[in-house]
Amino acid sequence: MNTHQSIETRYVGPTNNRGSRVIASTPSGMRFTWAWDYSLGIEGNHHGAAKALQGMMQWPEIKAGGSTKAGFVWLTSTLDDTAHKLQTAAPDLLDIVTAFSDWYDDSDGDTTDLALVADKARAAIAKAKGT
Repeated sequence: MNTHQSIETRYVGPTNNRGSRVIASTPSGMRFTWAWDYSLGIEGNHHGAAKALQGMMQWPEIKAGGSTKAGFVWLTSTLDDTAHKLQTAAPDLLDIVTAFSDWYDDSDGDTTDLALVADKARAAIAKAKGT
């Protein structure tokens, strides 16, 4: 399962017509050209180019990056924070399913048991949302 998107950045030196720049690209071929900002340094310029492309693609924020022979590679998670929190809450969700299953198997029309299942569900959702 692919849980990350990647952005590669590489330096392109100045020509007679253009100044130094960094090209950020995705494996799918999307590209962004970043004009070199001398106040940022090498990594800052590469990171800036990657962040600009990440924003253009509307991907989640960049989580990690590192240098390569050709430049840098940056990783952004495709799982948003809510999905990650829901994954973290999976043990609680398993408890909810088990409690509901137990209630359904033993149900005698008493809604008190169902109310307890609903309370567990609300607590797990609140935990997943971070509230």
